[in-house]
Amino acid sequence: MSLILHPETIDMMDPGRSVPVAYVDSRKLPAKTDCFQILFLEKGFTDIILNGLRYVCSGPSFLCINEQQIVDVFDADHTHLYSILFSPEFINKNMTIEHMRGGTYSDLCDVHDLLLMRPFLENDFPHSYITGITPEMVSRITRQFLECRSQLVNQPDWYWSCRARSNVLDIIRTIERLYYCTHPEESTSTFDCHIPEGAEEIGRVLKYIWSNYSDPSLSAAQLSERFGIHKNILNTAFERYTGTSVYQYILEYRLYTASQKLRFTELTVDEIAWQTGFSSASHFSASFKKKRG
Repeated sequence: MSLILHPETIDMMDPGRSVPVAYVDSRKLPAKTDCFQILFLEKGFTDIILNGLRYVCSGPSFLCINEQQIVDVFDADHTHLYSILFSPEFINKNMTIEHMRGGTYSDLCDVHDLLLMRPFLENDFPHSYITGITPEMVSRITRQFLECRSQLVNQPDWYWSCRARSNVLDIIRTIERLYYCTHPEESTSTFDCHIPEGAEEIGRVLKYIWSNYSDPSLSAAQLSERFGIHKNILNTAFERYTGTSVYQYILEYRLYTASQKLRFTELTVDEIAWQTGFSSASHFSASFKKKRG
């Protein structure tokens, strides 16, 4: 399935820059009603009208818009606003609007290990508006939007569409995790993202891992120093709340992320290893084989 650019752009309210509206279709540009939209408010405030009701959004935050919702953004002169418009089939050809709205969508997620994009399936503002984004997340998300734009516009080599898809996957996974932290009762994610009550300190560490797993130097020692928690105490808390050590959690999270890129992109093993924090392709391959057989 190819990636096609719509000739129009959405201003990011940052002079000289814009983000293309991305569609996915192998034949023609699909109608907007067949697409989902991610709005990322990097900073500032903006007013929106969602399905006829007016809200004020403050950054950093996401707004997840589905094909049934009508949204207008205004009074955003001093904000940094990024937008991606995509078909769910861009993630996986089986993820059609019909399937996502059907009663078998959960089964489809289990079979294909697809992202359960719950924030896009609800029509009310509380479910569509995603907050809790840390400064580390903001920096990474901004880079992913800009990298996605660069790949779409420049198409530097054979893998440009795969890199764009990889960045969209990472952004959606961030949205998914933040959503389930706020709505733990709805969590059906493959990789548990619920932060238990009373585990706020570990929650901060987990969010840091989710934002920095691509850094090869990320380790229990680094986290211990950054958060001022003794390494042994940190590992004990991780064992209690996640059932595994910090090292194993980081490794499993990297492998989970790499597995999705292997499934949903055609990036090389070298590039996937680099994107997911492994020091080399051989290290990634050895770890993958040991854990996944």
